[in-house]
Amino acid sequence: MPEMRKAMPESKLTELVKMVAQKWSELSEDLKKPYTDLAAQLKAVYERQHAEWLAKGVFKLEDGTLSTDPANLERVQKMKCPEGTLEPKKPCSSYAYFVKHLVVPEGVKGVQDRAKLASEQWKVLSSKEKVKYEKMAADDKERFDKQMESVWLKGYFMLEDGTKSTEKVLKRRAASRSRPAS
Repeated sequence: MPEMRKAMPESKLTELVKMVAQKWSELSEDLKKPYTDLAAQLKAVYERQHAEWLAKGVFKLEDGTLSTDPANLERVQKMKCPEGTLEPKKPCSSYAYFVKHLVVPEGVKGVQDRAKLASEQWKVLSSKEKVKYEKMAADDKERFDKQMESVWLKGYFMLEDGTKSTEKVLKRRAASRSRPAS
């Protein structure tokens, strides 16, 4: 596909995909076989690693290294976290921080009116005034990235109160078990 994109830079991606699909459908089963075999092989490796990841929180890669090795971080980040893993709170945007700090005047009621007011005020805010909120968003994004890296490498991240995220999950599970059935 990259070769086709270079050969026809003016073509839209959808057109290129249709052309590739057409070429694929014209291939004989013998010519398709190496690709389908490779796809099946890669799928089997993925399913084994994913099952191991969900069960143990770690798996071995093809080269024998563990998924928790920092050198493998980029590869592992593309996978889903094991079920029950507490993930960090997503980072807020600069606009979200602006809205959090917005002082709404008396008389403005309702969510739509507040949203409209916030939107209008954000639009007239100068770049200089937005810097404060952009810094907050950048700091929050940095926090999120560090916590996610910790999840991938250790299986947990540290909460603001100094406890591991896994402890919060265990407390939640214990609390749900101790509740009487309704």
